[in-house]
Amino acid sequence: MHQHILIVGAGFSGMWAALSAARLVDKYQSENIKITVIAPQPELRIRPRFYENAVSTLVAPLQPLFDITGVNFLRGTVRQILPDSKEVRWTDASGETRVSRYDRMVLASGSHVDRSQVAGAQTHAFDLDQLESAAVLERHLQGLAYQAESEARNTVVVCGGGFTGIEMALELPGRLRDILGVDAKTRVVVVERSTEPGACYSEALRNIIIEASCGTGRGVDR
Repeated sequence: MHQHILIVGAGFSGMWAALSAARLVDKYQSENIKITVIAPQPELRIRPRFYENAVSTLVAPLQPLFDITGVNFLRGTVRQILPDSKEVRWTDASGETRVSRYDRMVLASGSHVDRSQVAGAQTHAFDLDQLESAAVLERHLQGLAYQAESEARNTVVVCGGGFTGIEMALELPGRLRDILGVDAKTRVVVVERSTEPGACYSEALRNIIIEASCGTGRGVDR
């Protein structure tokens, strides 16, 4: 009787879960084990780098890798997990509801930022949570070149001083110079509830952050 390992999500965790299972299946010649990944796309989106320019290029195809390793891929979105019957309900690309059984399931569906919890964020803010939302920010930054010169146009506020906020803040001065010109008086402001960005990190790492922010060529206010 076949055993079915079902993996929900094709991000870093989902991909490695599928490949690790496939490696063990191959190692022990376990022909009665089937591995399936359910995700909206057979691609790995390099989410930790969504702060960079050309975000649409930060994608790696997974279908060829799945084909070589014997991993089955289903394009769709899981809507409900039924642990008692060991089933998941999911919708395919056409919107049709389907049901898949499993013997073991790995939930690696990732996360989505909820901007509705912060007043005004849905209307006035951008995020780097998903490739699509990072692309919206990229288009907005490119569009600044067509706006009149002003302090508001030249100022970007980054909310959060963790790794993503720090990376975005240090990337922005160079991106803004590329868009607005090297003489534009740009300003990047980091808003963080701690006394400084990266407050929970080691002193050595914080010193590197300070050194990097001083080397951006434009002010990054903390």
